[in-house]
Amino acid sequence: MKTIYHLFLVVACLAAMAATSCSKNTTENSDDGGNVTPNYPSKPEEPNNRETRKISKVTSENDGYYRSYTLDYDDKGRVTTIYCDYMYGWEEYDLNYTDDELCIFCNRDEGSYYNYFTLNNRGYITWYSFSDEVGYYTSETRTIEYNMQGYLNKYECIIHEYHDEGEEVEYCYGVTYKWSNGNIKSYEYNETDNGVSDYSERWDMTYNGKKLNVVNLDINALVAYYNYHTFMEGGIYSAIGLTGKSNKNLISKSVGESSDGDGYEIRYQWSYDEDGYPIAKGYTYDIAEGYTYDEIRCTFDFEYVD
Repeated sequence: MKTIYHLFLVVACLAAMAATSCSKNTTENSDDGGNVTPNYPSKPEEPNNRETRKISKVTSENDGYYRSYTLDYDDKGRVTTIYCDYMYGWEEYDLNYTDDELCIFCNRDEGSYYNYFTLNNRGYITWYSFSDEVGYYTSETRTIEYNMQGYLNKYECIIHEYHDEGEEVEYCYGVTYKWSNGNIKSYEYNETDNGVSDYSERWDMTYNGKKLNVVNLDINALVAYYNYHTFMEGGIYSAIGLTGKSNKNLISKSVGESSDGDGYEIRYQWSYDEDGYPIAKGYTYDIAEGYTYDEIRCTFDFEYVD
């Protein structure tokens, strides 16, 4: 059961929601091939007449594990600095944008490094790579594809390990997404080891159709499982609007099943202030293998720019 062990690491990490707009009469139904058809909701959504608020800080706590993110923005509303404070140290990310490239400099108590990303004409990441020395040399290349409407469609990561004895090992994992009504409806995750299929998962998401995104960050992605399979740092690149359009509604449930026969169910709960903006959330999760957790396992608190 490879994936569930990583869940608590994932939910402690930030990911973000760029503001989306909603038609009063219809919503777009876009599949992973970019086809769009009108969808008439049976129940009206809440009116999207509130000003989109900008989050300045996110604090999460998961079974005693603490992490907070403080964000700075430029005059275009882009995140330029992310300062992360957690129980084992700190990290600070500085982001520098050009028309077709993004450079992120990470400074932390263990050292520093740079990452460079290729951007498309919408400012979304399409390619990046990096390498590391961990007893042997390893390199990773990641490619990201979007559909015609700018939604995340496919992600692929290829990892090469080069060992001292001359052995070369290749791992590959990929994720494909399907969208409906402006939200990720489902995704499929697959791993291969030297070209042989090794592991897979499928997840289906349910959303609160009456709750629209009214903040600038994709707060769904703080806990939505698809980010673990896609990006290091638990989805930090999605968090700052660099991986396509965001989900339109707030997630309420995720149900997953793996090729090992394991099943998962995650339920999400949201809290709001008197103006209808999220102030905190928690989630519970069930493992369909006989283990059930009914108490809240993780909480997030949000602070806003005045």
